Parts: sequence; structure tokens; C-alpha cells
Amino acid sequence: MRPAVLDQIQVNRQPLTLPNVETRTYPGLYAIWFRHRCLYVGKSDQGTVYSRLRKHIGGECHNDRLRRWYRLKGKELYFTTIQIVRVDAILKLERYLIDELEPETNNDQRTQAKRREHQ
Repeated sequence: MRPAVLDQIQVNRQPLTLPNVETRTYPGLYAIWFRHRCLYVGKSDQGTVYSRLRKHIGGECHNDRLRRWYRLKGKELYFTTIQIVRVDAILKLERYLIDELEPETNNDQRTQAKRREHQ
């Protein structure tokens, strides 16, 4: 049986713009998409999803590859979010989504190893 979080993160995509992310004032998970490809899965466990997405839009994110995607295709990028009430569950759910969706720009070692396997 497929966990609901996997379905939830793939629906209700909206263009990655400041007006669209401003209402995401809760902790949780988010994904950034280009067409049907997941580019990035991230979390906000000590702030709001809005604050994290605002950094990505403003070019202040730590991820060079994602920043390059935004610079080149920003108007074509979309995002989805999931509000997570239990902050202790965010890290585990983020890991699960990264393993399942295999986002192109996440920099963690497990994702990089999977990418190398597929090449």
C-alpha cells in the first residue's frame, strides 16, 4: 500500500512564485518540480515552508544545482507542500520522499549514490 504522503506531495502544484508561497506559514515538507520531474524535496522543521521556499526563490539556498534550475527555468517550476504537525516526523518523511521520488538536485549521499547507479 502506498503511503498517503507520497500521493499528497504530487498534487496541487502551483507556480513557484512569492505570492503563491506566502500562505505556507506552517512547518512541513515541500517539493519543487519541473514538468513531471521532481527536482528537490525539502523540509521546514524550525520555521515555515514559506521561509524555505522564499530562500530558494531569492537564490539564497545552499543547493547550487537547484539555484541554477531556478535561474534557467524559474517560470516553469512548480511546488507542492504538505503541512506536518508532528515536527519529529518531518525528517523521516523527507527521507522517504527523497528515496521514492529521487529528486535530481538533492545533494545527500544516498541520493547521489542512486544517481550513479542509474548512469
